[in-house]
Amino acid sequence: IWHVVFENANDYYLYGLGVGNSTEFLVEQYKMHNYPEKFSLRNYGTHNQFFSAFMELGIFGALYLVLFLVLYHRFFTGKARHFAFYFLILMSFNMLTEGILGRLDGVVTLSFFTLLCLWMQAEDNRKLKLKNAENIA
Repeated sequence: IWHVVFENANDYYLYGLGVGNSTEFLVEQYKMHNYPEKFSLRNYGTHNQFFSAFMELGIFGALYLVLFLVLYHRFFTGKARHFAFYFLILMSFNMLTEGILGRLDGVVTLSFFTLLCLWMQAEDNRKLKLKNAENIA
């Protein structure tokens, strides 16, 4: 599947095909290259979030996704930073085999763990303020 992504990359590498249009493009390519019919019937995507971002958003969108993943954990402090780091390692490996952000379950998972990290950070900050207040008194 992946070679089809790069075979026609000159058509979309700069601006992409548009969000949600990569699967339609791939189905057309499957038919042109005489792939088995199940590829077209099941609407097989890239099975890689990075390739999907490249096809849909172009090189800048793919670089933005990588930048987001690299910097995501840096927005948090304390335990939340460590938790976010390990979560992103798991998500990144998952993104190598599936386009998870194009599905509801991937977006919900990312949102849930982001909120969990924000809550963990708020709890750490609250405990730190209480500890500082006790030291001052």
